[in-house]
Amino acid sequence: MQTVPLCLRTDGKEALQLGFNLNPDVMFVLGDGAFTDGASRYFSERPNKKVVVHTLGMEVSGKNAQTFKQLAAKHRGTYQDVGVHPQAALIAKQLPRPRLKTRNGYWGLKLPANNKKLQ
Repeated sequence: MQTVPLCLRTDGKEALQLGFNLNPDVMFVLGDGAFTDGASRYFSERPNKKVVVHTLGMEVSGKNAQTFKQLAAKHRGTYQDVGVHPQAALIAKQLPRPRLKTRNGYWGLKLPANNKKLQ
């Protein structure tokens, strides 16, 4: 994971839809709940009656925790804040990863090609 850069966007609609398309019994969504494309709200308004969705939050803001909780509730699942292990936080601080502001290879494909506002 140390070689994977961070991107400024978290678009979850496509990923969640691909998961639903597999017709699983259950899905687990792990993240900070900050979907840039409003994926939590989108799928909360269109619950899939056949799939239970559990959400697990890491460093989730109050607002994003609410949308993660709603996504889980609308899909008969649960929300749990799992936090970040103290050793993982220390490693992240000691070995920070670069954050992409523009597209780069496979990562950040939905980021702007060149946006002075982000640079």
